[in-house]
Amino acid sequence: MGDKALRCDCISAFWFMILICGLLFSVKPLSAGTNEDLLQKLKSAETLKLRYEDRRALDIYETVLLFQPNHPEALWNAAYLHVRLGWLGKDRSIQLRHFQQAYAQASRIFQLNPERYEAHFVLWAAKANLAEFAGNGEKVKAARELEDHSRFLLKQRSDDPEVWYFLAWWHFKIARVSRTDRFFAALLFGGLPTGASTDQAIKCLQKAIILKPDYSVFHHDLGLFYERTGNPVKAYESYRLATSISPQTPEDYIYIEKARRKLAKIKSQVP
Repeated sequence: MGDKALRCDCISAFWFMILICGLLFSVKPLSAGTNEDLLQKLKSAETLKLRYEDRRALDIYETVLLFQPNHPEALWNAAYLHVRLGWLGKDRSIQLRHFQQAYAQASRIFQLNPERYEAHFVLWAAKANLAEFAGNGEKVKAARELEDHSRFLLKQRSDDPEVWYFLAWWHFKIARVSRTDRFFAALLFGGLPTGASTDQAIKCLQKAIILKPDYSVFHHDLGLFYERTGNPVKAYESYRLATSISPQTPEDYIYIEKARRKLAKIKSQVP
């Protein structure tokens, strides 16, 4: 009886192993595939990204990251696309999730290669957007860190319009912190960076426009800077330029419509 039971156990074990081997060799391995498959995935993702199909491109990059978590190209592009999707999104909770994911991926890139331009760039973008959801202490910390990233980026590539754009907003937000908030920032968190001004914000954005003149976002935001600093005439002109641009990107459609609404709002203030 014992020998019979033992034989049954052995037979069961034998067929179990056959089953496992069959599954292992019949099912496609859970991997990103060969190098050729990987290159094809990355090429497809890049094509989708250039067509502004951000969600589909992101899905491919994150599929690659499932199997190669430190793949530099997939990491950088996934982080960048999370920033874009968060920026263009309307739901605050969804925006936050995108920025958190961007920050996690950007931090990994930065740890792997802290001297890489793209690592500073996406980490800058992720931190800047996450700061909008943070408390005062984290905002002050982010402001100082963003200043360091800006120096690195401008030293490496002063011809990147997006860096000038980010830097413009850095100047603008810090320059417009109230005296009371600035006092408490100094008292409790070591203070904000010095040297930021609305004049510098405008100059930085004008530099971005010189480098990329056909981008509605830059013109719209320059109009916003002028409007918020009490110059409706220049604001009107910037908004008008934004509406004159032929839309090429998803954000163009959004910001051109914003500029149209702004024009209607401030029209009475312009001679």
